[in-house]
Amino acid sequence: MTVRARFFPVLLLLGSGQTAHAAPEEVQVYMDEINPAGTAGLDVHLNYVTSGQPGADYAGAEPSLHDFRVTPEFSLGLGSGFEAGLYLPLATLSSDGVFRAQGVKARIKWIAPHAQDSAFYWGANFELGRVAYRLDQNPWNAELKGIAGWRRAISRVTSKAAMRPSTRTSANGISTRVLAAAMAATPTT
Repeated sequence: MTVRARFFPVLLLLGSGQTAHAAPEEVQVYMDEINPAGTAGLDVHLNYVTSGQPGADYAGAEPSLHDFRVTPEFSLGLGSGFEAGLYLPLATLSSDGVFRAQGVKARIKWIAPHAQDSAFYWGANFELGRVAYRLDQNPWNAELKGIAGWRRAISRVTSKAAMRPSTRTSANGISTRVLAAAMAATPTT
């Protein structure tokens, strides 16, 4: 079993041109790592919301300011560049000290075939899941995320962009689509 832990800064952009500082739930950045067929793995994604609105965006919402999100991601290699995964559970330690399970998601990730010594790689990740209403007004959701990265001799840089196919309406009545982007650099081995 492969085990990895990741903690990345996150930038969120809203379709209305506004900037947000909190992820609607968890954020992951994927490298070109795929478990071999039949091999299980575990990634643990850690996210902390450093700044944002202290209030709720809608009635029943949990304010995200200073939330610490923990997402264990269990995975299984399927072969041919495919990997299945399960985020179980999406969990939050909120700013008031309460730990909550916030939902579950299933995913399928694919990385395009490339030579081991190739610097560039790309792929896609599709997720389908249900989260608690306090986390999202649209509890059932799906995401298609593009994966692209570039490896150098001493580091690897990966970026990810994701568009959620749901519209959010904030307390002030502004509807927006959420675009999440994240970037990470890691030493290569």
